Amino acid sequence: MKVLLAGGTGFVGRSLVRHLVREGHECIVLVRKNYVGQERYFPTGTVLTPFNVRPDEIDAVINLAGEPVAGSWSEAHKKRIMDSRVDTTRDLVQWIATFKNPPKVFLSASAIGFYGDGGDEELTETSRLDPKRSFLAQVCILWEQEANVAKKLGIRVVNLRLGNVIHANGGFLFGLAPMLRFAPVYSPIAPKAFLSWISMRDTVRLIEFALKNDEVQGPMNVVSPNPTTNREFYKILGKVKGRPVLGAMPSAILRKIVGPFSEAILASQRVVPAKALDHGFQFEDTDIAKLLSEQLSKKRQGGKDKNSGK
Repeated sequence: MKVLLAGGTGFVGRSLVRHLVREGHECIVLVRKNYVGQERYFPTGTVLTPFNVRPDEIDAVINLAGEPVAGSWSEAHKKRIMDSRVDTTRDLVQWIATFKNPPKVFLSASAIGFYGDGGDEELTETSRLDPKRSFLAQVCILWEQEANVAKKLGIRVVNLRLGNVIHANGGFLFGLAPMLRFAPVYSPIAPKAFLSWISMRDTVRLIEFALKNDEVQGPMNVVSPNPTTNREFYKILGKVKGRPVLGAMPSAILRKIVGPFSEAILASQRVVPAKALDHGFQFEDTDIAKLLSEQLSKKRQGGKDKNSGK
């Protein structure tokens, strides 16, 4: 398939492009900034093109664009988070509408933030929207609404509700880097809260699965079938690193340290990939202990991941 990607230079995007090319797809990556030298991050044959210069004919569009969520959550930052997702998605759909022969499928990123804090409740694609309408839930609602406009064009739309992607070179695990390097003790945050995770390997495989499977449409949770609690996650992380876990950071202290962003960190999200499993997708990484051991070993070795997620 000839696939155009927005957000293809990001954490998940780069691994996805490598995976798709390896599987025989032709990839065109949209870039907003000066991309001289960025070609080295992609396999031979990948086409990089300015965001305003797009091909006349494609089979599929994958939208992964968006400002990083982690950060200050100042009003300016929150606006960038919202606008970078909603405006980019709207722009892509408007462009797709100009095609005489539009692409067959539009895969557009979303996030499990759609569900908000669910406590112990198991959350599937049919679960309710966050009743508290947290900031990330609001982002996801508008994000998905813009993507779903493409349905009116007769295009199959899949909303990729991404969880916490675990990989040595970025994402959730990278965010823990300061603690991994310096802290003598691991302190789990909101220990009873559920953490929905997925390996990079399964992330890119599941996105390609949705790309090729005409029966997959609407929201799809991109998470492992085995969510874990923060307590168990940090216990395993401490064991892998050879450090004890001595307790939890009080929520009040966390809120003072990171401010409004604590809303996302403290949320409990027991999300499962019901749609992926119903359609026969088989996950390769279902053991969080094995995955953390593998990825932290790569981090210590300082090796680069030349094969998507591996």
